[in-house]
Amino acid sequence: MIEKLKEEAYHEYSEAIRSMGLKDRLEMLREEVSKVNSKDRLMNPVLMDKIEKLKHEVNQSLSAAPNYTILKYKLDMLKEVFTAKSLSKAATMKQEVNKKFSEIMGRLEIKEKLEALAAEVQSSGSSSFIDLDEGVKDKILKLKNEIELEMISALESLSLEVEVVKSNANPTLLSVFKNKVDNLNEEINKTIEGVVNSSELKNMMELLKLEKSKAEAGDVESESKIEALQQQIKQRISEAISSSELKGKHQELKAEISEAIQSSGGANGSLQKENQACGTYARDEFCLMCAAPIHCLLFFFFFLL
Repeated sequence: MIEKLKEEAYHEYSEAIRSMGLKDRLEMLREEVSKVNSKDRLMNPVLMDKIEKLKHEVNQSLSAAPNYTILKYKLDMLKEVFTAKSLSKAATMKQEVNKKFSEIMGRLEIKEKLEALAAEVQSSGSSSFIDLDEGVKDKILKLKNEIELEMISALESLSLEVEVVKSNANPTLLSVFKNKVDNLNEEINKTIEGVVNSSELKNMMELLKLEKSKAEAGDVESESKIEALQQQIKQRISEAISSSELKGKHQELKAEISEAIQSSGGANGSLQKENQACGTYARDEFCLMCAAPIHCLLFFFFFLL
């Protein structure tokens, strides 16, 4: 079907060129192009200029050709067939890739290693990859590489070209930013503690406890009072965190991190892509914007403001 459509579209295109009086010019240009090898064509400005001029003239006049409606119909059909074929091929390939991945992850030795590592990580009590013991880190990275190699081999068996992109993250640079984020988090935690320990907030907390007791006893009016008090407490903490001084420090650190990502992450932005999964254990670097899952709290507060 595709070959037949190609032939029909080519025929209609040739008829359109002939009706525009450009057939002879096209034939002469084809002959001229055939005498020049492919490499020299791109380096020949005179030839390229002729091609561009004829191409522009054809595009400008094509819609006026007597058979343009038929030609457009054939080309649209051809495009739809190619699109359908591509989608079908992509869907089939996706199924094959998912099947290969499921086969790898379903292997007994891989499952046993994953379960053992999960138990080891859980027992360590660590909240992020960077806080784990070096021995556990090595095991995770080793298993990660093992799965990656298996997957690369599986993809290549499907005649897919695999390009391995490695992170350009500088460990020293990441360590510096982790310390800065930690320091800012510590300052924010102290600010929150100061607000929580203030007499105003302590009074609100006591009132909240009292209203909750009343609500448990069946006081209907206490429900609205509880909600209002909770909102006031949240507002006081939010105001403390969003102070101009803390906000300024956050913006300054954010700018430094962005600059570091641009300078060390590479032109393809691989660092940013690799750091989208914050707090994931199967990662050999931590996210600059998080450093550890607990640090997401800092940026969460500011982005809500």
